[in-house]
Amino acid sequence: MLILASLLFAAAANAVPFTLERLELDLAVDYEHERIDGTARLTVRNTSAEPVRVVPLLLGRLMKVRSAGGLQFEQNIVTFEDESIRQVDAVTVHLAQPLAPGASTTVAIDY
Repeated sequence: MLILASLLFAAAANAVPFTLERLELDLAVDYEHERIDGTARLTVRNTSAEPVRVVPLLLGRLMKVRSAGGLQFEQNIVTFEDESIRQVDAVTVHLAQPLAPGASTTVAIDY
């Protein structure tokens, strides 16, 4: 499904310290206005040996985050160096508290 492929962990120079344990999607298709609105709930586990404070995500082109379940976030359009025509919305969600090594949390993304 396009949405599943569009909501991915951000690939960075350093390995992303998370595994995706669960993904729940609640979608509404607005055919008249040619848009999809929805909420994705991602349960992620910190697989690193250090606490982490941010969850990096990549959303498909033209997807925009409206809220992150009350958490602060930033989003920027990113173009890949090796595939210059591919653009994504890179989102960084700031957790309220650092996530301990081995711990899990759920982040809700409204877009």
